[in-house]
Amino acid sequence: MLKYLSKLALVVTMGCAFSMPLSAATVAFTSGAPTISPVTCVPGPGEAGSNCNYAFSEISAGFGGIVNETGSVFKLFEIRGQAPADVEGPDSFSFTTTINLLIGSTNYMFSALATVTNWAAVNSGVNGVNGPAALTWSNVTSAAGAPVAVSFLTDGPFNDSRRERIGQILVRAVETSVVPLPGGILLLGSALLGIFGLSRRRNRKLAAA
Repeated sequence: MLKYLSKLALVVTMGCAFSMPLSAATVAFTSGAPTISPVTCVPGPGEAGSNCNYAFSEISAGFGGIVNETGSVFKLFEIRGQAPADVEGPDSFSFTTTINLLIGSTNYMFSALATVTNWAAVNSGVNGVNGPAALTWSNVTSAAGAPVAVSFLTDGPFNDSRRERIGQILVRAVETSVVPLPGGILLLGSALLGIFGLSRRRNRKLAAA
């Protein structure tokens, strides 16, 4: 009996002392359409008015799937140039994009500030007098405790035929680890070891007497 208790105590104590990380499982999610905030426009030098000559030609209606640690890329929007042409110089503009991912019964919100520079519309449906416009992201906000990580992808594809800049995100599953056992279990293991030690000491005294 004492041997059994000693082994049990050691197993419980060691199990509390060590925790091995687990690889992330695949995560299934769905989303609604991204929310685009009002755009802040900085017209090109010498340009009259505050029109940056852009239009969202497409905003995703929503997406979803099953992702692993490698992740998958999903499209958020496409932006194209809009008449009139930018003759004074390329514009720049920024806007906040927010996306909610539904995982199980929980919504996780992610957002970032998109900034587009070197935006020069030639005419309706055409963009890029000075080459493809650049798309960068900042002020990224991630949902705490989410089982996925979201990366807002800089630039993304540029559709040369339609002269559109495409905004994308990468969604991937994140690693999880074993939840630590409660402190009471650790105390139980220590107590069992103590009982085992006292019992052995008592048996030695009886044998000596």
